[in-house]
Amino acid sequence: DGPDAIADPVSQALVTDILARGLNPADYLTADPTSASGWIALNPIYPIFPGGYTPSFGAEITDYEGVFGARGETAGSLRWDVSLRQGENHMIYKMTNSINPSLGRLSPTSFEPGDLTQLERGANADFVWPWQNDVFATPVNVAFGAEWREETYKIRAGDTASWENGPTGALFGVGSDGFQGDSPEAAGDFSQYSRAAYVDLETDVVEHWTVGVAGRYEDTSNFDSTFDWKVSTRFAFTDAFAVRATVNTGFRTPTPGQLNTLDVTTTADSSGNLVPLGTFPVASEAAIALGATPVTAEESLSYSAGFVYSPNEVFSLTLDYYNIDVDDRIALQTINVADGSPAQQALIDAGVPGAELLRQVSYFVNGFDSKVQGVDLVAVYRADFGGMGTGVFDFRHSYNKQDINSVAVIPGTTTPVIDAERVADLENQLPNNRSVITFDWRSPWNVNFTARANYYDSWEDFTFGEQGEFGSEWLFDLSATVSFLEDKLHVTVGGNNVFDNYPDRETNSTLTFLGAKYPLSSPFGFNGGEWYVRATYEF
Repeated sequence: DGPDAIADPVSQALVTDILARGLNPADYLTADPTSASGWIALNPIYPIFPGGYTPSFGAEITDYEGVFGARGETAGSLRWDVSLRQGENHMIYKMTNSINPSLGRLSPTSFEPGDLTQLERGANADFVWPWQNDVFATPVNVAFGAEWREETYKIRAGDTASWENGPTGALFGVGSDGFQGDSPEAAGDFSQYSRAAYVDLETDVVEHWTVGVAGRYEDTSNFDSTFDWKVSTRFAFTDAFAVRATVNTGFRTPTPGQLNTLDVTTTADSSGNLVPLGTFPVASEAAIALGATPVTAEESLSYSAGFVYSPNEVFSLTLDYYNIDVDDRIALQTINVADGSPAQQALIDAGVPGAELLRQVSYFVNGFDSKVQGVDLVAVYRADFGGMGTGVFDFRHSYNKQDINSVAVIPGTTTPVIDAERVADLENQLPNNRSVITFDWRSPWNVNFTARANYYDSWEDFTFGEQGEFGSEWLFDLSATVSFLEDKLHVTVGGNNVFDNYPDRETNSTLTFLGAKYPLSSPFGFNGGEWYVRATYEF
């Protein structure tokens, strides 16, 4: 961001407001006897950062998880497995080399704009029982159980200076520039839970023909209950060749984070003016003022079909086709707000802080329907090297293609929720073809080696009105594991992307101007190779 040294006369009402707050106008304004009020507004960015500034944004992250459980089997052949789990990710935002321009010369230049916590916990009870009967060719495998899950998204307010709307907020903006802090109004704990029960039955109806049916009922605290099902079948023509197929439904509810996030960031427009862009909860005053409606769960219908070929114990081949339709997918809807527009007036009437300066309002909606289809191929060969140990050659290839079937429009307009760039990225940003070739050698000397080749097909990226095309790439991983203490201690030394390959250079003129050397959308990253040492102990 560059300095804005433009001095503007200010009204007497602003001076009166500053005095009424018991503040010193000299901390926010510059005296000028030629002005009607005796003061002019000089953007505080200029005296504090006369050479311009670039806010630095980061976070301190703490993460933990734990799983506890037990399993066993009764005298009646009922196998049981119960478990409890909890995990938490805590992130404290850090902002330096910035300013809250509404606080004038009193603004600090470093902030803690807030902290977020994602807490997840759950409990499972799963049971499996072989139901002996004379009707089917084999016993019916009866699996049933229950699950409870809770997800909590916590927002804690940032330090006061990171979100405070000072006396000159209407002139220069509100909150820590670059990333506005979370205010006490945005803070809170937002939870949702679900309770589910399921039954899964599978048996050989007749010899060589397996059929499975399953159903799951789930009740969620913030959304409607749902019942999902699955039907699967497998028929073995011979001991070496079989076909299989599955059809099932599914659903996904929006997360508490998607429903309750409130973030305001600052960017520059084409004229260099600093403008705030806000992401608001769908139930917030800002979103409702612009026509937001409650978000519903995504729903899916999937089916797959394929075959298995295993002529012997050392070789197997599988090939499967799949098709997944997802309706009401959740997307971030963005509405541009211009000066004097009905959208701006609606925000002002709703009492949204800083409504006069906001240039974009975003919130999550059910935005589009999609279809993903593809083919998965897996071939495995197990080799015996005699006194040199054993090896497994594993080849996997997947082809997949995503198509956007339909896109919703912003209420009251003909503007789609997601634009052509987003549609192009959803359909082309992931490679259509992906391969993994792995060789795993188990030696007789407590030393094991793994070599892996990863292939990524070409892909495209559509950003800031420019479409970029990036070529395919091979990455290679290597690792060696040595075992000690009667195979209880394992030490692994390895490397990912050992030849330090990078994607093609970024071609987008805007992104390269902003400093991007490689495409941010690269499916294998842009950090080159990495090496690691890992130790595990079993007891």
